[in-house]
Amino acid sequence: MGWGKSMETEAYQGFVPVTLLLPGQRIEGKVWKFANRRLLQQIEEDKRQFLPVVSARIYETGAEQEPEELPVLAVSTQRILAIIPGDVTTPMAQRRASGNEGNRR
Repeated sequence: MGWGKSMETEAYQGFVPVTLLLPGQRIEGKVWKFANRRLLQQIEEDKRQFLPVVSARIYETGAEQEPEELPVLAVSTQRILAIIPGDVTTPMAQRRASGNEGNRR
């Protein structure tokens, strides 16, 4: 299944886990996804210059140190090289069971 091809996935609204790749860094955390929109579409259409990431962990490329953890991080959308969705293929029933259901509109 491709990114955003499932109607159930697109209908989901709430925080979704992502990995963002930036020059020299990898950021793992959660971003808000609106119902009936694919995450990439949402980011491309948003005119803000920063993407808010909650429960963020920042890893330096090639570093052996522990990641820096922040409750909230604003990431420059211009520096993002790639976005890897964390649970795009997780069935809705499994998300409900794990308490990551979010809100439906």
